[in-house]
Amino acid sequence: MSVAQTKATLLRAAELIETGWTQHAGSCTLEGEAVDWYDERAQRFCLLSAIRRAVGGQDWDAKRHEEFHGLRVIVLKAIGVEGAASWNDDPKRTQAEVVDALRKAAETCK
Repeated sequence: MSVAQTKATLLRAAELIETGWTQHAGSCTLEGEAVDWYDERAQRFCLLSAIRRAVGGQDWDAKRHEEFHGLRVIVLKAIGVEGAASWNDDPKRTQAEVVDALRKAAETCK
């Protein structure tokens, strides 16, 4: 994945979180029903599911897994934490903070 693609994917994930964010579930419908991140009904995403959705596709090969894990590492380094899920699910976490984290991660790409 090129630097430009990496930035674009992280910014796409930020847009997904801006539209709808969730905690304690990977992704869900607007009504709160838990669904897979690739389900067309998914409208709210946690940090990791937003990255997965931004990477795209339902059938993941080794390349997509590698892209996802690379993006995950970039985000974790940008926010200075080890666990994305626990960071996302922190009761004090806000939607805006998750969006900002993804944008910050995109800015670090060179």
